[in-house]
Amino acid sequence: MKNIRLRLPGFAALLIIALTLYGCSGSPPEVLNLIYQVNAVKDRDLDIVSQKLSLFILPNDPDGYEDLDVIYIIHDSEELFWTLKSDEWQKVTRGRDTWIGSNSICMADNSDLPSGRYRILLKDLSGEKAETQMFIKKRRVQKIRFPDSEVRDGRIFMKSVYEPSEILVYERGEVFKRSFAYREGGLLLGEIFSTVKDLSYDFIYFLYAYDEKQDVGVISGPYSP
Repeated sequence: MKNIRLRLPGFAALLIIALTLYGCSGSPPEVLNLIYQVNAVKDRDLDIVSQKLSLFILPNDPDGYEDLDVIYIIHDSEELFWTLKSDEWQKVTRGRDTWIGSNSICMADNSDLPSGRYRILLKDLSGEKAETQMFIKKRRVQKIRFPDSEVRDGRIFMKSVYEPSEILVYERGEVFKRSFAYREGGLLLGEIFSTVKDLSYDFIYFLYAYDEKQDVGVISGPYSP
């Protein structure tokens, strides 16, 4: 996934042409729902803080999920777009629904995401597409108090000024496995391994909370157990 900035005449027309170069057979996909949130992320490995967009859509395609090809996230006024291909997006299942998207949509230079209207295009392998949109309001995020963590006595402990808070468990390579609500007394490592089958012992985790006053998610990590 990457973001691209174009400063060329006819950008919108070129994008439309690119999206229609494929055939028109098959049934068009649908976007049944969309959820998104701007997060302030502290990357402990790179020692940087940046904004990242979490965006997931609930798709429907009569030809099957394997027919879905790419998601485009487009900011027309800034002439920016991101591509999220089927081998890059995350799948999250909730009940009978499977959502697709990413938690890592960001600017290449780690600057803040531009405010304004974004178009979301879902395209399938035959070139059929569905469109929805979202709006990111202009915000000035003040100093964030990021949560921190330590592991002792077989438990993950979390220091956070926010409630509720969560621990997000990933395999190496940032393959999301499960979230756990944090509670006083810490989270037992044994509970993680008994709940997430076949989890490797060198898994990583992130800390998540929500700053209601600033309307932004707060994430720090990765941490090792």
